[in-house]
Amino acid sequence: MIELNLLPSSEKELLDLEQIQRWMLFYGGNILLIAIGFIIALSLIWFSVLIQLKSYSQSLQDIADN
Repeated sequence: MIELNLLPSSEKELLDLEQIQRWMLFYGGNILLIAIGFIIALSLIWFSVLIQLKSYSQSLQDIADN
């Protein structure tokens, strides 16, 4: 198949830079969403552990008071 090269080199470079920018936005956005999801998961685990710790502390204090 014949490939025509009708764009000037400056336009080709501009198109290449725009394509790289789109890919960077795409992958950067995905990485950001994954990081936010990871932080949310860690915070849920931390809150769960904190609630259990308070519950165990209260149970131990109740046992010590009796």
